Parts: sequence; structure tokens; C-alpha cells
Amino acid sequence: MSKEYIKAQTPLPAYFPYPKFLLQMSLSHTARLTYVLLLDRMTLSQKNSWVDVQGRAYVLYPLAGLAEDLQSSISSVTRALLELCTPIACTGPSMRTRAGQEKLQLLKTMQV
Repeated sequence: MSKEYIKAQTPLPAYFPYPKFLLQMSLSHTARLTYVLLLDRMTLSQKNSWVDVQGRAYVLYPLAGLAEDLQSSISSVTRALLELCTPIACTGPSMRTRAGQEKLQLLKTMQV
């Protein structure tokens, strides 16, 4: 079996942005990956100018879709979101609200 190494001209595979500050935060692996997926989805929001009345970009991401993308359960995703933002006051990097029967999530991802 021959080994192939990445060369200067080798195209890189698709990747997610992973902010370095996440490495210093005491978060679960699921919470970190949740933030990474939200940040990736934020590029679509910025491209489509999805902003609220205060000019803050937001992400629409159903819990079921987020759970599927993380290959995790909805309860695990919910715990991860609570880790990122406490129910009393948002101290983490996201704010969450619900909309409609399908529990479509409106998430405003904050810079840290």
C-alpha cells in the first residue's frame, strides 16, 4: 500500500471553521461541535442577509437537523446549547429562541 502525502498543489477537503478560543473553554465536545456547525451555518445567513431588527445575523437550524448533522440525539444537542447559553442569561456564544410547532431554532451566534 503506497502512502500519499499532501503536496503544495493538493486540494484540501471541505472543512469547518474551528475557532481557537473553543480550545480554552470548558465545554463538552458536543457543545464545541455544535458551535462549529452554527458558525458554518452563519456564513449562509450572512450571504442571505438574514438579520434581525438590531442588525444581528441569525441562524435557522431545526434541532432535528442539528442532531442529525452531529450524529447525536436531540437531548444531547439541547444540553450542548444549554452549555453554550444558560437559561438565565446568555454567557456563552449563542442565544436561542423557538418558533412554531416544528421547533425551528433561531440562533444568534455571538463573537467571543
